[in-house]
Amino acid sequence: MRQNVLLVFFFAGVISLCNGLVNTRGGNANGLPCSFPFKYKGKTYWSCISFHYSSMWCSTTSDYDKDRKWGLCGQNIKTVGGNANGDECVIPFLYEGKNHTQCTLKGRHKLWCSTSYNYEEEGKWGYCVGVSRFINDEERLYKWLKQDYIPSVRPISYNSTEIIDVSLFYHVIKVMGVNENSQTITLRGYTVMKWTDERLSWEPSSYGGVEKMWMSHDDIWEPGVQLYDSMEPMAFITKSPAKLQSNGSVIVSKSVVTKTHCDFDMTQFPFDTQTCTLRFGSWTYRNEVKLSILGRGIRFFNKDSIEFRVTGSSAGLAKIRPSNTVTLKFNLERKSSYYLYIYIVPGILLSFLAPMQFLLGKETEGKIHFGIGIILSLSIILSMVVQVIPADSKIPLLGKYYGSIMVLASVMMALSILLDGIHKINRPMSEIMRKVLVVAFGKVFCVNPDTVSIQDMTHRLREGSADEFGQNGEKGSQQLSIDSNNNDWQVASIVIHRFMFVLFFVLTIICSFAILPY
Repeated sequence: MRQNVLLVFFFAGVISLCNGLVNTRGGNANGLPCSFPFKYKGKTYWSCISFHYSSMWCSTTSDYDKDRKWGLCGQNIKTVGGNANGDECVIPFLYEGKNHTQCTLKGRHKLWCSTSYNYEEEGKWGYCVGVSRFINDEERLYKWLKQDYIPSVRPISYNSTEIIDVSLFYHVIKVMGVNENSQTITLRGYTVMKWTDERLSWEPSSYGGVEKMWMSHDDIWEPGVQLYDSMEPMAFITKSPAKLQSNGSVIVSKSVVTKTHCDFDMTQFPFDTQTCTLRFGSWTYRNEVKLSILGRGIRFFNKDSIEFRVTGSSAGLAKIRPSNTVTLKFNLERKSSYYLYIYIVPGILLSFLAPMQFLLGKETEGKIHFGIGIILSLSIILSMVVQVIPADSKIPLLGKYYGSIMVLASVMMALSILLDGIHKINRPMSEIMRKVLVVAFGKVFCVNPDTVSIQDMTHRLREGSADEFGQNGEKGSQQLSIDSNNNDWQVASIVIHRFMFVLFFVLTIICSFAILPY
């Protein structure tokens, strides 16, 4: 019992001695002596310590966590050089509108201090003697924030069921590529996330008025937010240091290249507008993190790419069990000028050229070659379209258009071949048919029977042999005589072919306007 009493008196004497002998300089205690023991982060210390600051320091009150009063242990700092004639430093001193609680390197290549409080008025200074490098306010703050900080632990206070609010914003710099066949889109931009971590908060007045600073991503906790529909791992181009604010706010920005899935509807190709959806969520903390939209949620810096133009964007929240997600949508309108001149204009020209086979002469072989050439040309253009669009159950407009034109071209070629033998008929034409086809429709389609007879006679003269005609005048006369029956069928053949030309020309126009958007 007597030994314990003596021990108590001994420590009391030591404490009294220390409080009387250990003075402070710098800090924010205005030179008050150390207070031993003092509490710092829940622990009790009986002497000066080096935690939190680069030099030995102490608290000038019994509870540093509560009062935040401190100073550097030791005697005042002497100077050499300058214009202060060896006077001691005055800590703190005012320089460039800021209170400095230690020797500084600002404005000079060596540590110096002012020998009066207001350096800007008196201008007295000198180099600090016997002082090792002093860390600046941000460095002190950085060391203090990292002390006892565990990045893998969520920033919660006491309740383990506490949910952390995380806000997200996606800034798209450029649409780098679109692949309709694989239904993917590649974007380059950066994600911005914001949340509050109370463990990273501080009092700015204790650190020279520092209200914000930056730390590496590896040194802090992150919510693990990812893009759900990503086809490849997100490629991080740069990871800017996380921005910390004195109230505990954390802002993280990452520059990424993202390749994600997008459902393309090619029905209106090449006049289509696609809607792509990006879903962000946390794979790691599904129920422990609540996502929200930061600002507008999504923004495009460059709305034009090589093939598409961004026409609108929106942001919203969706609940996908067991976590919530931020859903970002944007519309891509295809620039159709390229496809218009490469795919559509040649197809339209070929489609209107196909009915011309009804205006060709009587040679069936020439009509067949012409029709097959039209169908093959349309097939080549259609194969080019197929390479662009994905193979799904929806047929695009161009596919419908070229399919319809190829069917019409095939029907036209078949009818042209079938109608080719009409002009060779020799039997008499009925009077009613003659009045309708030869007389009535002949006038409508500008077919003159007399002109047809003269043309047919000239054709026979060119094909006949002059010697044979001279040797057998009677036979030649029979060959060159105008056969009225055959002449009527020739007129009827020309009328039917011109009618088919007009019919299929009108059908081509209707098909073009009905399928293609204008």
